[in-house]
Amino acid sequence: MLLVSSIKKLVCLALAVAAVLMGGCVPAQPALISLGDWISTLNEQAGIYSYSSNKPYYMNIDKDSVYFKDVQAAVEWQILDPSYPFDPGQALTKEWMAYTLMNLSGKKAEGRLDMIKDIQKTSFPEHVSGAVASGLLELDDRGLFHPKEEVEQAKALKALSQTIEYINHKTIEDPHTEVIMSDEPSIIEATPLSQDLERMEALFEKGIGIKEGGYVHWIEKDGQEKIYMAAAVSERDDGLLVDLATADLLEITESISASGEYDLDFSNAEIHIDGETNDSGAITDENLMLMSIHPYTKNFTVGSYNVSVTSSSSGVKATATKKLGNGATVEARLIVSAITVAYDWNTGEKKLKDSYFRVSFNTNEDFTVKAGGYKELYGDFSALGAEEFLAKAQGILKDSKKDVLQETLNLCTVKLPMPGNPELSLDMKLQLNLYASGRAQIALSQSSLLGCEVRNGKMRLIKDLDNKADASLRGSSRLTADVRFGLSLFSATLMDAAVEAGANMTYVTTLHLYDKEGNKNSVVIDGDTDMADELAQGNPDVLVCGDLTAFWEMALDLNSSESLAGKLGLDNTFEILNEKNAPLFPGLGHHIENLQFVDHCTRTARAVLSEIEAMNVASRICLDKYSVAVHVGESRQINITGLPEGYLKTDLVYSSDDASIATVDAHGIIHAIASGSTVIRIATSDGEHSIACNVLVPMVIEDADIG
Repeated sequence: MLLVSSIKKLVCLALAVAAVLMGGCVPAQPALISLGDWISTLNEQAGIYSYSSNKPYYMNIDKDSVYFKDVQAAVEWQILDPSYPFDPGQALTKEWMAYTLMNLSGKKAEGRLDMIKDIQKTSFPEHVSGAVASGLLELDDRGLFHPKEEVEQAKALKALSQTIEYINHKTIEDPHTEVIMSDEPSIIEATPLSQDLERMEALFEKGIGIKEGGYVHWIEKDGQEKIYMAAAVSERDDGLLVDLATADLLEITESISASGEYDLDFSNAEIHIDGETNDSGAITDENLMLMSIHPYTKNFTVGSYNVSVTSSSSGVKATATKKLGNGATVEARLIVSAITVAYDWNTGEKKLKDSYFRVSFNTNEDFTVKAGGYKELYGDFSALGAEEFLAKAQGILKDSKKDVLQETLNLCTVKLPMPGNPELSLDMKLQLNLYASGRAQIALSQSSLLGCEVRNGKMRLIKDLDNKADASLRGSSRLTADVRFGLSLFSATLMDAAVEAGANMTYVTTLHLYDKEGNKNSVVIDGDTDMADELAQGNPDVLVCGDLTAFWEMALDLNSSESLAGKLGLDNTFEILNEKNAPLFPGLGHHIENLQFVDHCTRTARAVLSEIEAMNVASRICLDKYSVAVHVGESRQINITGLPEGYLKTDLVYSSDDASIATVDAHGIIHAIASGSTVIRIATSDGEHSIACNVLVPMVIEDADIG
């Protein structure tokens, strides 16, 4: 048999050499993945980042190894067990894939070992049988698993994706809440005569025994339980005034077990305003009743902004507006809807046991700065020489920096009680961060899933993101929304998760200045491209270029210092999207001329063209916007602003990548069909030139008044 095997290998080798000599090629071998790269990929996809021990768990993987951090984290999350030898350079095999994925999933699937005919050949029989029983991996037609078989990278990543989907969307099967109070310290049962929980104070009858540092408990009319620590107690003529503080749940409980999974509505939401109100104060029971029938609106001010918060059963919308000193109008909007929460919290013996917290939600953000024409404000610069233009323009652009908008708006806090568990709530805080230098227009639509899982005293990040954008390519601008969700019990935050996400667009402006002899001097200026471009219109001695950096921003913050999990050291911050990994308009260049994308600067030589000719003759198809938002049921024309020489608009052919989201007709009119995003492609009929336009169809909100 050994001789036959050797002969077969020699024959295969000879055939391969012959194929090369005859001009053929050896069939490509399937790509494999090493164990070290597999663990690194698994950790990144599963959100496993942290570890506590700097002492290597494997002698062959020390601190100098590129796999050290990932292996340390995998051991502490119990993906790996140091009792089994681990060689990061070894190719991933089926048994190692079964072992690591079953450990990641936390499944205890029990399979029949006798159904796997080669089970004795694996070092991980329980994991292999569990992976087969759960359907993650399969046997061949003869009932063999082939545990030592190396796994193709594509198949391994598919199985990993399935496992991540399972653990990030885990179903909570036993919804319940059970709180066992501790005998010490003692808790006084007393209903306040009056209370102001915004100011964290309550008035009680005298002589009921409330002391500073003690605890007081009562039940509201709506069934909500309240437990607070008495931070200070002072006696007045009308009773005991108690300054309240959040209770230390680890101190006053023996154990807490709470789990549930709910699609939340806002019918019973409590909205707390952070600004000064312009109308009647807190939301009343009557208002809450109205919110279940039609949207309820609250108007107030935050600094110099007029803010309106509207809530209905499907979500909450906050709109902020103000006038700038230069006559510009600012409007920003944030919508949060479709909130689903899942949690499984367990504490006992003053410790946090395995726990889970996940929130999924949709957000829409809009930010617009509208201003008048710059020529109307500053005059006609078309007849100025290049140097005179530069001197005047720099002064105007410098002065315009005084009108830069940079604001952080703390909008409101929304408390959403859990169905059937009035003592539990999901608390949501909304904030907008705005920046604009000149005119701006951004519309964002984001579907987010975030949270964390605690296992074996360690924490992993849960995330799943889908971002879409529509932006007008004008001045530098930035829009991010900061949304924090906290799972609260008795007004104390157990776990919380926050996401700050949005878009950032920054311009660098270059003026190409020509003297009478045609010599060019290029100057980078500190100013907005759209302002410089408008001032230079009609001036043959000044050409304007811009270089745009546009990217998504996203950072996640898990378990703040105010949360119980944070106080136990289970906190972390993650930068997910940034300039390096998340371009806002993938596939497009970054150089701008006439506010159009071009592949490279074409203004190295002086162009003697009229404004109309410059806008219509180009090296490529030019659009006024390369990303647009169209609401369901509406239409929008694609505006062509430039064509290569020799082509007409009638030579263009339009197509949609996904006609279920949006269609486009022969005249370039987009028709929005359903929420989502797609790409409209515009090409010349001969196929020589093409361009893409990203289309965002914002999500449909159940109550039309919210959108």
